[in-house]
Amino acid sequence: MIAENISLDLRPAQKLLSLHSQHKTPYEQEFMGLQLVIYPNVFNPAFTKVTRMLAENLNTENSSVVLDMFCGSGVLGLLVKQQASKVVGVDASSEAIACAHENATRNLATSKTDFRVGNLWQGVLKNEKFDLIIANPPLLPATPETILEMAVADSPDMSLATQFIQGCHSRLNDSGRVLMTFSNASKVSFVDPLGHIEKLVEQSGLSLNIVAEKDYGYEIYRVLEFRKS
Repeated sequence: MIAENISLDLRPAQKLLSLHSQHKTPYEQEFMGLQLVIYPNVFNPAFTKVTRMLAENLNTENSSVVLDMFCGSGVLGLLVKQQASKVVGVDASSEAIACAHENATRNLATSKTDFRVGNLWQGVLKNEKFDLIIANPPLLPATPETILEMAVADSPDMSLATQFIQGCHSRLNDSGRVLMTFSNASKVSFVDPLGHIEKLVEQSGLSLNIVAEKDYGYEIYRVLEFRKS
């Protein structure tokens, strides 16, 4: 993983990557009542604070059709399967999608879930709209060099997050919402990371609300909610 800005501390992410790299074969993992299998090169939700933070703030009221962007193992989509009539999961990693399919089978959710390989909105059909879009994107402004690093590193200019936000408005039903994780790690690229996101959200025809936030010392994690303005 390459950080173009030398002030970005990659040590927490490197520790997390090292923990994942110890697993060379698929292994079992329980997470918030789900029985999961985690493949090598797929992030384990139990290893990350931000995934649990988002999971604990998944308000699925009036959310029949759900999109889980950057779905990884499929865990967030599976957590909302009881309330939703359909869950679509999209990830650029074919290994992650294979993992998500197996987890849907293990948790008796294959009739409600549709996991697809795709780069952002390329994995979504043109006529599809959603009541709830969940996103736990890569949070670091760094260049990934491996498949596993793609789960934590976006790009120096956070282009994935930008493209995701810009595409949300046209994919939401009128009363739809977006729940997205966000970190202040992008302060090495933007003077005011949250202000940058707020401006981008507003330019995309959405309004922003902070649902949850917690300072872990090395990063401040937030769960952001977007709605149509």
